[in-house]
Amino acid sequence: MYAGHFATALALKAARPSVPTWTVLLGSGLLDVAFGALVIAGVEGGAPDYAQSHRLLIPWSHSLLGAVVLAGLYALALRKRAPGAGPVLFAAVLSHWLLDLAVHPADMQLWPGDARAYGFVRLFGPVSGWFETALVLAALGYYAWRARHSAAFGRHWAGACTVVAALWMLGLAA
Repeated sequence: MYAGHFATALALKAARPSVPTWTVLLGSGLLDVAFGALVIAGVEGGAPDYAQSHRLLIPWSHSLLGAVVLAGLYALALRKRAPGAGPVLFAAVLSHWLLDLAVHPADMQLWPGDARAYGFVRLFGPVSGWFETALVLAALGYYAWRARHSAAFGRHWAGACTVVAALWMLGLAA
């Protein structure tokens, strides 16, 4: 789903060209960065039956409350570096949780300690792959269309699309 996260970040960038690209891309992956740090700290990781269930223990980094808190802190932390970008950066971080909901097994909670877990990959099955494909194509199409019609994107927009498309193709091959 990384390609989906990054494609969504580029679509958010297209909506607000003044937002630095790196801030939106980092924001779209911030939940996974937090997950990695929490795995190293021994707080999160794979469920004991991970080989069969593919469920992760992610109550802090990938709960809805955790995503909202991280999104708010991220937007707040970059308020001076990227003035006016707060809502876009918040949306980039929160979009990660929303997109993961479609492609995760039931391992995502609304808050840490919630007895219920959400994730719709079992419900959607192979359709989740089509969902990511449609998302990547639509988001990259929007980004490319906006970039071609605005000097605010510079000359690297095609390279950004190529990298995200390559990630998407690697994901399909895996």
